[in-house]
Amino acid sequence: MFQDMLDCAKPAAELLKKQEKVLLVSHIDADGISAAGIASIVLGRLEISHDVLFLKSVDPEGAEEIRKRNLFTWLTDLGSGSLSLLEGVEGIITDHHIPETASCTPSPEERGNILAYGKNESIKCDLVQVNPHLCGHDGTSEISGAGAAFVLAMAVDESNRDLASLAIVGALGDMQDQSYRGLIGLNRDILEIGQKAGVVEPEEDLRFFGRESRGLPKFLMYASDPSLPGLSSERSAVALLSKTGIKLQNSRGWYRVWTDLYEDEKEAVISALKEHLIAKGKVEEAENLLGEVYSLPCEDKGSGFYDGKEFSTMLNSCGRYDRADLGLLLAKGDRGGALREARGLRKGHRKNLVTSLQVMREMGVNELSHLFWVDVGDKIRDTVVGTVAGMYLKDIKGKKPILALAKGDVGKSKASIRGNQQMVDNGLDLSAVMKKACVVVNGEGGGHKIAAGATIPAGTEKAFVEAVNAALAEQEEGM
Repeated sequence: MFQDMLDCAKPAAELLKKQEKVLLVSHIDADGISAAGIASIVLGRLEISHDVLFLKSVDPEGAEEIRKRNLFTWLTDLGSGSLSLLEGVEGIITDHHIPETASCTPSPEERGNILAYGKNESIKCDLVQVNPHLCGHDGTSEISGAGAAFVLAMAVDESNRDLASLAIVGALGDMQDQSYRGLIGLNRDILEIGQKAGVVEPEEDLRFFGRESRGLPKFLMYASDPSLPGLSSERSAVALLSKTGIKLQNSRGWYRVWTDLYEDEKEAVISALKEHLIAKGKVEEAENLLGEVYSLPCEDKGSGFYDGKEFSTMLNSCGRYDRADLGLLLAKGDRGGALREARGLRKGHRKNLVTSLQVMREMGVNELSHLFWVDVGDKIRDTVVGTVAGMYLKDIKGKKPILALAKGDVGKSKASIRGNQQMVDNGLDLSAVMKKACVVVNGEGGGHKIAAGATIPAGTEKAFVEAVNAALAEQEEGM
């Protein structure tokens, strides 16, 4: 599979090598920042001068900003869904979102010419795409934007294999390991490359967040993959851990973290958790307690970068709070001043997610025939409202997608919609839904089957919600 993508990327690689200066444009989330890190390192190794621009989306204003720079442009983790806005821009797109093209399944003849992949008679575009959807692969679960950037990096020079770790961080940031409790498809090919390069290592373990940053009681209290009923207080978590006989605190009197434990200690805790879940009637959760996690051996334990998931959270907290530039420094290896500042942002990000989820719980959601929806206004940041909506959907065990609206930039509202893997398996495609609904209100949107977003004019929220519900109903009828 990876070789198919690599072959598709070779024309783009040759084009990139000819450039003297490049504008690097990327998305602000963990995947986008990881992709930008890969691209910036590759450009540095090629000794190509480059400027960097981070965007929430390629909307008309963003596209105009790109055009004003008047440079050969490399867009990462965005662009494929916005080709009609990018007329006059010359460059490369490495993206995993569903492309704005007439067909996502090129003929065998077209596969020899990557320029054909992005062609649509109604779109004038000089951008060469490296996109899994154009090679017969699923960009929702098989590879991320950082993964697409890594494909191009490998097409430029296979010595760039060390950047596989950032591709994995990007995939984890986009939660591509969530549905199958591990990475699949092209991500597994990238994982294998990373293992051989010695920069990433998978293992079967508990998948709770905070393996290297949360003391053991909080590690269990805030577990969500799966959640642990009856262990939501420090007292109850300590009681379960104490029964295992393991040492809870280190020599400094601090609670140990999961990565501090020896294998026999881990096994004792895992056994106790399985017994606890079974006693609570959560047999399926007990059976699915373990999954695949990813460590980065080149990073120091306890640094916030050794665990791939925590690395992605660090980058995400930078992007969501308007410091994607700081995240880029981290992705490129800065572990000095950038790290100190980023840790403060991460701490604030965690608190904000908890607070925002509580806000959404208190507001509750409205329900239509095919949709849950909520308009949070300015009570939740537009950059995190999608994440919070996804958390709330799990919270209420929703059987249909949830749409969350928040106040965006001046004169705009941000819309984020989330589903789950079961919905997608049943035929849900939220990217198509958002694109269709955007036509009604003159907005811009797209994304993945399981999660998508849009920017719409302020004042059109009610019409947009109705359009999304109608698009979902129409999609269900066609299933």
